[in-house]
Amino acid sequence: MTRPIDLRPKEDAVLGTRFADLEIGKKLNPIRFTLTRDFMKEYAAAVQADPDGYDVDGRKAALPLTLAPYMAAVLTNTYRPQDGGIVTRQKWSFHRPLWMDEDLDIVATGYLKDKYERRGRLVHVHAAEFRTVDGELIASAERGCIWPE
Repeated sequence: MTRPIDLRPKEDAVLGTRFADLEIGKKLNPIRFTLTRDFMKEYAAAVQADPDGYDVDGRKAALPLTLAPYMAAVLTNTYRPQDGGIVTRQKWSFHRPLWMDEDLDIVATGYLKDKYERRGRLVHVHAAEFRTVDGELIASAERGCIWPE
């Protein structure tokens, strides 16, 4: 099982990236991980949903946002933030269910979409796509965060 924390640099392992060093348009290093049936159940239980999933055409599917904890790893695999960032917004599009009866090998790619200052806070936006190793699109997302300095 690949947990999101396994994909993030360890605390104090590297210095955090300065906001000025973020490059708009930069492709983020891809990450590969396995989304397991156990993690899908664990995530559902953590958000107080049914750990057995829900019915989609007679088959059990996981919560689509099961991928959300991996969104940070897409960014931190390239840019190590200072500790203390705050998610300000997320937008997700789902293209196929995450089936509860299968482990899924996933490749996530992304890029730094934007960065700006708003009300004295430094904000970055990164986008990502989550695909099967065969290239089938599972989900795409965009997330904005306050970047602490």
